Amino acid sequence: MYYVEEVLVQERHQERLKRAEEERAARQVLQLRRLVRRQARAERELLHVWQRVDRLRSILETAG
Repeated sequence: MYYVEEVLVQERHQERLKRAEEERAARQVLQLRRLVRRQARAERELLHVWQRVDRLRSILETAG
């Protein structure tokens, strides 16, 4: 009976390790998605700033 219990304990341990790895991978995917969205937002903001600088530069060149 001791052998059966040991095998069951080992199987449970392996299942917990597998579940922990799957959960870690899921968290990493979520974190990566957040970072990609943050990067896209930052790129859009930077593009808007460049466009505004371009407009201001045109205005200054026209006025000068």
